[in-house]
Amino acid sequence: MKKIIFFLVLLIISVPSQHLDVIIYANKTEIGKSIYKRGNNDLLKISSVLYNRSVDTVTIKFDRYFELDYTGEEPAYSNCFRLYEIDSAGKYLYYPFDTYEAFVTIAPGDSIVNEGYYTVSWPCRGAPPAGDWSLDLKFYKEITEEDNYYIVKSRYTDFASKEMKKAWTGILSSNTLKLKIKR
Repeated sequence: MKKIIFFLVLLIISVPSQHLDVIIYANKTEIGKSIYKRGNNDLLKISSVLYNRSVDTVTIKFDRYFELDYTGEEPAYSNCFRLYEIDSAGKYLYYPFDTYEAFVTIAPGDSIVNEGYYTVSWPCRGAPPAGDWSLDLKFYKEITEEDNYYIVKSRYTDFASKEMKKAWTGILSSNTLKLKIKR
């Protein structure tokens, strides 16, 4: 009986699971506030790694879907923090979402990495909480069939249309990083 249980456990461990995993990493856990500074060089480098732990090749829309939650004393501030990507010139990068390039194909056992430099800011009216900010950062996205599209612009007009793509659907969720934004 013990041999059968051992064999079943070994079989379960050796068979790849049928899902995708996202793990995020950052180069540091503390950065300075950029709310009042221009050209802030204290940036957070975030790497998102998508692992295909299934036995099938998967096509998936893999944009940057980060949730940022304030964990300080006043939970009402949670919606007023934004994570902005910064380009190589030090300007906010408003990269276009829903581009064709957001779709990637991953072979079984492979992974894909998205990297970028980010800062945390306060875009809401009123003053932000005084002192240091404690935040949780997580990659999270529920991808439905309706989310699997990319925007196509006509070259003759400013009109844009959606092109649907058959791709993976489900929930992508990562580990949580603890961040401190210091004044």
